[in-house]
Amino acid sequence: MNKKRIAVVAHENKKVDLINWSYDNRNVLMHHEIIGIGTAGNILEGTINRPVQKLAKGPFGGDQQLSAMISEGKIDIIIFFSNPAGRNVEDSDIEVLQQAAIDNNIAVAANLATADYILASSLIEQEAVAA
Repeated sequence: MNKKRIAVVAHENKKVDLINWSYDNRNVLMHHEIIGIGTAGNILEGTINRPVQKLAKGPFGGDQQLSAMISEGKIDIIIFFSNPAGRNVEDSDIEVLQQAAIDNNIAVAANLATADYILASSLIEQEAVAA
């Protein structure tokens, strides 16, 4: 299996969704390199029971760290657990990260259904496509 580098970004009000999703998908996630911003890293480490690369909380540099990793070709997939209801101060950072992912040919999941499809895809085991 070809390990993917999967980054996870979760807004504060989506932590329960992240816990449930990562627990349900732990058998897939544990075979990949996981990167979590802020408390998402701690949650993921607990649910998949293996070390996770933890970046700073978004407003404290995590978004910039992830953006740099994207531009350096160190991310294959980004999964967002964001608040769809109303504008949020974190939305502009999410938009910047999403655009960077699009520009660098990185798979992006903006909801649980898409995240599940990505993890269930046979492509998760194949070599990443160069941007």
